[in-house]
Amino acid sequence: MKNKVEELANFMHLEYERFAQKSGWETNSQCKVEFDKLPEANKKTMLWVAESILERIKKELEDKLLIKCECENGECPNCQRLCEVIDNLL
Repeated sequence: MKNKVEELANFMHLEYERFAQKSGWETNSQCKVEFDKLPEANKKTMLWVAESILERIKKELEDKLLIKCECENGECPNCQRLCEVIDNLL
């Protein structure tokens, strides 16, 4: 799911800047750059938020699809199936 975390974080960064501009909000000039060029603290925060969102989606899918994780490391068949579902949704 690491790649999805980075994809979502990048998307969130772009959308944040777009909506900030649309609403007249002046963001920090150091953040008006591509995601990979963000200050490390900003990038790390965005990655944590993206990971949290994807974990929330995974939990919602587990609840709705009645698929539960059988492991703690994301390597069981159920986790792999959830990752496939998430990949197809995202």
